[in-house]
Amino acid sequence: MGASNPIKLGEFGYDGKDVVDPYFFDGFEGFDKVYEMIDICVNNLFDKIIEADKE
Repeated sequence: MGASNPIKLGEFGYDGKDVVDPYFFDGFEGFDKVYEMIDICVNNLFDKIIEADKE
């Protein structure tokens, strides 16, 4: 059960880095940074899916 080949979200915009927990940052800055990371990675993931669908 479960995924046999999981891929990190960071593979789609942050060279495979983990998308960190925002609590590792001081104050609310961490939430902004993590939101930015997720936004970039998810948009890149969608772009990759759309490109693959065109082929």
